[in-house]
Amino acid sequence: MKKQELAIHYFCEKMYNCAQSTFLVYCEDYNISKETITQMLASFGNGIAKQGEVCSVLIMSLMILGLKSKRDYLSNPQENGKMVAEAKEFVNNFTLMAGDLKCRDLLGCDPDSEAGALHIANNNLKEKVCKKIIIGTIDLLEAI
Repeated sequence: MKKQELAIHYFCEKMYNCAQSTFLVYCEDYNISKETITQMLASFGNGIAKQGEVCSVLIMSLMILGLKSKRDYLSNPQENGKMVAEAKEFVNNFTLMAGDLKCRDLLGCDPDSEAGALHIANNNLKEKVCKKIIIGTIDLLEAI
């Protein structure tokens, strides 16, 4: 199963949040336990603790970007500047792909409100928006 398909399985069938679902497909690549990731990212859904802020998939993908870089930041702190430049480029590409950075703007509602939850459910936004972002983000990560 491709990473994109597996992430959607975690998101839609296993009911993990968007950040957990996306990071879980990278656990084996970086020898991180799935339990650790699900615990670490439990509060990241819907734009950090349902606050509608920066998309949790973007935040999590920047973590993966750091792991993918395989840089030694402890021995060579100058590497941090290179990582920041790569992260800026990734954020720009994410914004082009998704259309925005903030969860509330992507969904068109406040995900922490009752009205927002109804809007998300009634408009099938988990399917129409979130799945697209998860798949698109994995595509961006895999292109690196």
